[in-house]
Amino acid sequence: MNQKKFLAGVGIMLALGLLIAFLGIYLQQKMQSDYELPPEETVIEDSESEKEVDLEAEVKKEDSDSIILKKALVQTDENICHDIKNDDVRKKCFDSVRLAKALEINDQSLCEKIEDKSTAEYCADQIILKTVISQKNYEKCAEIKSSALKEQCLDIADKQNLLKASAPEDCRNITNKDLRAKCMAHFQTKNADSSDDCSTIIDNKLRQECVDELYTKEAEENLDLEICDKISNQTKQDACKNNVKKITQNDWAKEAVEKGDAANCASIIDAELKQKCKDKANFQAMRIYRDVNYCEKIVNPEIKTACFKDEEKINLYWSLRAKKERKEEYCLKITDEKIKNECITLL
Repeated sequence: MNQKKFLAGVGIMLALGLLIAFLGIYLQQKMQSDYELPPEETVIEDSESEKEVDLEAEVKKEDSDSIILKKALVQTDENICHDIKNDDVRKKCFDSVRLAKALEINDQSLCEKIEDKSTAEYCADQIILKTVISQKNYEKCAEIKSSALKEQCLDIADKQNLLKASAPEDCRNITNKDLRAKCMAHFQTKNADSSDDCSTIIDNKLRQECVDELYTKEAEENLDLEICDKISNQTKQDACKNNVKKITQNDWAKEAVEKGDAANCASIIDAELKQKCKDKANFQAMRIYRDVNYCEKIVNPEIKTACFKDEEKINLYWSLRAKKERKEEYCLKITDEKIKNECITLL
């Protein structure tokens, strides 16, 4: 073992010695090359200079081809590709221009002229997908060769079928398992009358959504905020309460307007709805009591203008009634001073 270590050490020393010798020769030659310029060195430099010129020309040539390629793509003109020197770049130029033009005018026949197979398939797949979306002909998804793009196409088809489904039978057209289950759950929820109807839904989340929807319907029908508290989803619970309050306040507003009683609008919390209630209630009060003074209480300019349009008819009404019943109090309800004074005088 010691002999092996000794031999290994000798080997390492020899290797180091050779490395030091090589470095010494290299440094000596390097110093000579830095301070001397032998005739044969000039020949070497000229040769290297020529290589540099050739390389620069090649780079310029490549840059020129790239510029032509970009120009051909911008103008969508494959004739420009003929000026490209590099064969690979020229082929790429023709395929790229044909792809761009095919997608631009939606012409699948142009894809067949593309030499690169993968580019040609990509071109055809993209045009099929565009056609599917524009024509809503989702059966054409099967013609797409790319598995990823076909999946994207079928996903679009499933979402559209989910949106336009009008009956449980329409859910069968959906290929995606989760979306199909969601579609079926939607109709089960829509037709559910009790939590027992929701129990047949397999997915736990969709089943709970069905139950929550039932609580929402019950709360809105009975205008009971406490029923909303039974909803598990906080967002839907808040929405339920807001809807119940909105329905309640709309009912108050409707009653106030029908009776022409703006005072009943005071219970409404929503400021905009409250003011609208007051304006419409005062308009109705003007018609019920034939009193234009209610129009003055209206804030909305359009409703106020419409209210005052009845002023002439109302003044005529009180004038005729005052004459018929011989009561001055009716004359005092007339807003036009001239007509009012004539009414009193005639009595």
